Amino acid sequence: MNVRSPPPTLGPFSVVGPLVAGGSSDVLAIEYKGERAAAKCLLRELARDRRARASFEHEATLVSRCRAKGLPTLLGREEIDERPVIVSRWVEGAGLDIERARSIAASVEIARSLLRALSALHALSDEHGPLGVVHRDVNPSNVIVGDEREVTLIDLGLASSRLFPRGADALSEGTLGYHAPEMFTGDAPIDARADVFCAAVVVWEVIASRPLFSRSKFAAAHEIVEVDAPDVRDARGDAPEWLARALRRALARRASERFDDALSFERALREGLPPTRS
Repeated sequence: MNVRSPPPTLGPFSVVGPLVAGGSSDVLAIEYKGERAAAKCLLRELARDRRARASFEHEATLVSRCRAKGLPTLLGREEIDERPVIVSRWVEGAGLDIERARSIAASVEIARSLLRALSALHALSDEHGPLGVVHRDVNPSNVIVGDEREVTLIDLGLASSRLFPRGADALSEGTLGYHAPEMFTGDAPIDARADVFCAAVVVWEVIASRPLFSRSKFAAAHEIVEVDAPDVRDARGDAPEWLARALRRALARRASERFDDALSFERALREGLPPTRS
């Protein structure tokens, strides 16, 4: 994402932080009803694009359903200068730094917090039942880590659900190096198991303190689809076998061989931890 100087105001709201420019939207820190908030605005050139607006409104609808810890909180929906705006509660913290050295215990704590948030997202429902939400862009910049290693999973802009289905199209959407194999091949539905794979990439990188897959588009696609992910112990000698085993399952190239959901992955990490001393 690009960062540039923000405008002084957004409609009636004061802008208090830098602008982060994405592919389809801008995000600003604003003062909203006496508190700091994050305002996500659809780009002006996309405001009249029916598909882009529908996608943006879908994101707002999903955020409005989020209640669990670790997910964004909707404060309001606005229309400013003919652009839709999503206003969310400000999240203290910073994007996950995969190059930072951490203990195994700290890495697993962050991983479990991420997986709990992901599980809560997958569980979103409406009056008609489960929404079948898939985040589709779980990557370090969308994982905000607070002081207590608690994680907030943000940016539902590429999410799919029963309300707004999406195809695979991994080469044109999402973040390079954070795709499940089926997002390239179409060999399996893009469901919770795809998010499990992407979260496992993030967890592997947090433990190893380096990227898992190539940052070249076609090389990354080849590695993800054709090559088994390396054992995390090859990059981090003190990683225990139970952790390597959980990651190996979560990173299975076949969706049917992975954990069925994020909570099952989280449980495997929790059960592998040594007991705490009293």
